[in-house]
Amino acid sequence: MKSKILFALLLSAIIALGLQGTPLLSRVLSAGDSRNIIVEKAGARDDAMYISSSEGISFSPMSIVDKDSAVPVDSAGENNGVLSFSQLLETYTRFLCAQSDKTAFDKPVGPSLASTFMLDWQDYIYSEDFHYLNPAGEERQLDIIIDSYDMSIVYICFSDGSNYELTGKEVESGINKLKKYTDAVSTCVMPYDVLHGHEIPSLSDTEGIEVPEFDEYIYVKSDEFSSPSYLSETLLWVMREVTDQYQTLQTGTNCPLTDFLCYMSGTATIIYTSEYGEDYDPYLDTFSPIYQEMLFPGAIPVINYFMEQSYDENTAHTSTEYASHNGRIYQRSKNIFGELTLIFNVKTNSMEGFFFNRTDR
Repeated sequence: MKSKILFALLLSAIIALGLQGTPLLSRVLSAGDSRNIIVEKAGARDDAMYISSSEGISFSPMSIVDKDSAVPVDSAGENNGVLSFSQLLETYTRFLCAQSDKTAFDKPVGPSLASTFMLDWQDYIYSEDFHYLNPAGEERQLDIIIDSYDMSIVYICFSDGSNYELTGKEVESGINKLKKYTDAVSTCVMPYDVLHGHEIPSLSDTEGIEVPEFDEYIYVKSDEFSSPSYLSETLLWVMREVTDQYQTLQTGTNCPLTDFLCYMSGTATIIYTSEYGEDYDPYLDTFSPIYQEMLFPGAIPVINYFMEQSYDENTAHTSTEYASHNGRIYQRSKNIFGELTLIFNVKTNSMEGFFFNRTDR
């Protein structure tokens, strides 16, 4: 009873005095304390942290999709050339998984990744609780939501299923690290600037696949004589080549968040095109091919979120919260563009994902 009273008094003192997350916070959250906490950065004081709740967190990205209306993506539209839409999504997601050796995709545990993609009436594409093995044979879990309007990533989370308990000092350290990492994102070089004036090496080596480079974009065109597996591997290879170039031009200093977002956005200059029919011109009495184009902007909206607020004080954060749960720090922030939640694994010092609920959606 005395310990509860003491905790309440110390908690009230922190809130009343607006103390920064200092060793006092570490002492309040003792070494054996495994409770979930939320720490809020007050809008009026950049140097103050406030504990707004000590019980649980609310984080349910999958609640934005309408599962009752969802259908498998291949039943929702036509195929894209020799790659079906679901195969194209699998190729793209396999690339995203390759952001680290731990999360890299080797083979599924159960159904194929392509068969798990669903499309709801709001045009959200998603795959939930997909289990797969990485090259080391370790089982991994992936959740992803893609906005089919622009093919940007709404939510992505890589997990190994591990839960950790953090000490108060580790929570404090994790929050400070994540704050530092978010401040560094504004130094990102946009992928469009990478292509401008730079040659991406080796792209001409793709046998049977046309990969022309036009100023700010690279087009990967479906070839009717190539197998789906070859086209998929070629597209993966182009994505990796372009992303490597993108990452080498970053000016950040060993920042896990910058590295993560750069990888998630490395495909933003790649356009997949496929011929899916013919269009008749009555004036010329001829048929011309119809092409479908697919761009993969990835996490570009998230990078823009950070960069806009660094350029314009009118787009700055209105609030920021930090929550600790199962060894992860969740940073939830808001501005006029939407609400962004970052997922940071304190133990591994790595980003596990993000959820960006945009206001323009």
